[in-house]
Amino acid sequence: MKEKKSLGFAALSLLFIAVFLLSFFVGRYGVSVAKTLAILADAALDTVSFGRLGLEPFWTATESTTILNIRLPRILGAALVGAALSLAGVSYQGMFRNPMVSPDLLGASTGAGFGAALAILLSFGRFGVTLSAFAFSLLAVAIAYAVGRAPRLDTTLSMVLAGVMVSSLVS
Repeated sequence: MKEKKSLGFAALSLLFIAVFLLSFFVGRYGVSVAKTLAILADAALDTVSFGRLGLEPFWTATESTTILNIRLPRILGAALVGAALSLAGVSYQGMFRNPMVSPDLLGASTGAGFGAALAILLSFGRFGVTLSAFAFSLLAVAIAYAVGRAPRLDTTLSMVLAGVMVSSLVS
């Protein structure tokens, strides 16, 4: 069983690396595979050697900017957001010992929706709407946690019931 999990993890890791690398070749501005790999290798060598090593450029400045300043940050951002979401999902699953749990369980989604709606109603900007949604999401989870811990019964069941209560209240 452990060997099967290790094999699955290795396969998913290789799939992630393949998709990560293939993402550099997709975009509106076409850059060849050889140039893309050379630009990435040059940037890595330049970073590691503090500017002493590098490749002789055979690419244009536009191609370098496209790869390093547009595609790389977007790909890294997508990978980090995916990692954060998976970590949050695993945390929920571990806390409730249930593989089918979702953020709706503690009222996080409805709290975020309420915060966003309130910020839109108060004519906040984009950043204000995002910040309000995040803050109200945390507040809903904190209220559900506080209410769920109060009765000193089975904490998992209390947390679920408190989350349903907070979710209904906020929606």
